Amino acid sequence: MADALGPIDHPTALRGAAGVVYTGHLKPAEWTLRSASNEATISVEPIMHANNGRALALAAASGLGITYLPDFHTTDLVEAGRLVRLLPGWGEEVPVHVLFPSNRHVPLRTRTLIDFLATAFPSSGAPNETANVHVP
Repeated sequence: MADALGPIDHPTALRGAAGVVYTGHLKPAEWTLRSASNEATISVEPIMHANNGRALALAAASGLGITYLPDFHTTDLVEAGRLVRLLPGWGEEVPVHVLFPSNRHVPLRTRTLIDFLATAFPSSGAPNETANVHVP
């Protein structure tokens, strides 16, 4: 499918492509991608809707269309050669939030998790490329 899309050097090359889209977004078929210095919003033609990222990754790997998902849904499929990441350097920062009661002592295991997440997901202000467009 990557070959069928032709050369892809900017998100606008994906406009109107068949997409498998996540229904948890306000506008599931509209994706905003950012690079270090640019931003582009594109619309894809939804072929499949789902609220499960793994289901969307597998649908894309089966050839239904492109998808825009966090890497944790797609890493194994990319490593196996079933998906190809498009547009390296373009992505979207995906915020991670940890909520816990502040009116009592924080257990050591909770503090350890918070410290780990702060290290694993640093806030740099630049796209961390955790959400990416993938194609079979």
